Amino acid sequence: MHPLVSIIIPCYNSEAFVKRAIESALHQTYPNTEIILVDNNSVDGTLSILNNYGIKFPEKITVLTEQQQGHTACRKKGISGAKGKYVQMLDSDDELLPPKIACQVSAMAGKSPDFVVGNYLSVRNRKAHPVKAYPDHWVGLISSKLGITSSLLWRRDAVIKAGGFGEKWFSSDEYELMFRILQSGGRPVYTSPYHTRIFWRDESVGKSQDTQRQRIIWHHRFGLRMQIRDYLITNGLFSGGVKYAWEKYMYPQLVHLKYQLPEVYNEFMPLINHDLPAYHVYKPVIAREIRRFIPKTSSWGSRAVGL
Repeated sequence: MHPLVSIIIPCYNSEAFVKRAIESALHQTYPNTEIILVDNNSVDGTLSILNNYGIKFPEKITVLTEQQQGHTACRKKGISGAKGKYVQMLDSDDELLPPKIACQVSAMAGKSPDFVVGNYLSVRNRKAHPVKAYPDHWVGLISSKLGITSSLLWRRDAVIKAGGFGEKWFSSDEYELMFRILQSGGRPVYTSPYHTRIFWRDESVGKSQDTQRQRIIWHHRFGLRMQIRDYLITNGLFSGGVKYAWEKYMYPQLVHLKYQLPEVYNEFMPLINHDLPAYHVYKPVIAREIRRFIPKTSSWGSRAVGL
């Protein structure tokens, strides 16, 4: 009646917020879960917090350590120790609302999908903005609108069959995994409630000031979209809204990176042959130039950037 769900929380220097993630896992309304906490060489008080939870809830919580650096190595370690039919990946700075897992397990019932896509609330500066998944899985995959790590629920055997999370990825590893699953004929189902809160911090991967790290991240993102395009072309699916979504994602993103990451721009922009309307061609160019020459602190400049 209630198949086991394994909630896996990779942790690195998370002492300031990991309790929120663990408490949200503990307070799920779904009655049959295990929680696997994986510490990744933390140098603050994270491991002590994890061990205290393990002592307090020995029947519910398992604490593991992973020496290989990176959240994907932690996810792999967690999956290897998981017993659940389903796997919930939860980043240590995110939060699941109490009905999240119950809602998504219910969506799995009788359909045998490979994963569940959920909408989520994106929280920045204490303001929450709803982010809705796109109902076409190819358009959603291309445009980064197919959920996010903590808003998804996976069938564990589907993840293992696909080869698990790719260890080279700093970000977007859930999208690369979804692509492999979809390539092999897998399929998702969708849930409409906003049962996940994603908290963005200055240290979050997408806001990193490390130029080399950003270069790798964007190279992976664009490289993945090139793989998706090639697959869709081969299978006669690269047309209409799917083609438009691909062009609309790739072109503006590359325009914005022209001066920030010129190597990435020069590698991928020559590969873009688009049929975008003039509005989508000139809008990112104008926004980029405004960002270059108008201080971000200017109220006029901040409004203009949103052209």
